[in-house]
Amino acid sequence: MKKNILTTTLIVSILLIQLSSCKRDYKLLDPVQTTDGYAYLAIIDASPNFRSIYNLPDSFNVFINGNKISGFTPGAKPPVLTFGGTFPSTTTGFGYVAIPAGEQNIKLSVPGVHQADSIAITTFKKSLEANKQYTFMITDNISSSNDSSQIFVEDQYTFPPTRGYYNLRFIDAVTNDTAAVDLFSYAKNSAIFTNIAPGGLSAFTQVGANLQTTDTLYVTRAASSKVPLSARTILAKMAFQGGDQKSYTIYMKGDFKVTTKTDPKYMALTFYRHQ
Repeated sequence: MKKNILTTTLIVSILLIQLSSCKRDYKLLDPVQTTDGYAYLAIIDASPNFRSIYNLPDSFNVFINGNKISGFTPGAKPPVLTFGGTFPSTTTGFGYVAIPAGEQNIKLSVPGVHQADSIAITTFKKSLEANKQYTFMITDNISSSNDSSQIFVEDQYTFPPTRGYYNLRFIDAVTNDTAAVDLFSYAKNSAIFTNIAPGGLSAFTQVGANLQTTDTLYVTRAASSKVPLSARTILAKMAFQGGDQKSYTIYMKGDFKVTTKTDPKYMALTFYRHQ
């Protein structure tokens, strides 16, 4: 009896070893791809003179490969994007719209009576990579063929940032200006970004978040770090409080030649949130 049990055990062991040996030869013939194939795009209208450039209303739809994606303006039929507007809208969400990766046709068109895209304004070809985020900021250089002039840029930042900090970037989108600027923090009594040229932008940096105090940010003419705020030439200012581990772009929009503060084209600071 014991001999039979030992024999059976030995046979089972040999079979298990053989099965294990065969299992090592199995190969995955069709590996699973992890990318979802989408890129992510935020669109901002920062072109104060859009009307005079195209002789068309500054209230337009945005289409990606024939599909309308532009944001909503209350009371507008159909929904449009206009100066100072963002898509996705800060009133309906934030972040990006997901679109297929690769070369995409981005078309701007004036809303028509019978069709939402009856009057085409212009079309851009942009190449977007899967799983990357982009900002397309429409400026007065909209007719330029250069991404840096329009401003079309990949949004590269670490997310989430370190606890107690938020990501921040600055873009100077003001037109008809020639001199560089700083972004100065009243709370920190120092410049966060320095010597940003017109049409230029900074990289993202992590800034300490203070949820107890609202900061005031100033755009001033570029100056030495030793020059206090009181001695700087101030162009625009904005109250701002960054949330812990969030990501933002602050940008200055408007026309430098406009001197009437009540004019919508007068220089002003605003921001949009990435995540």
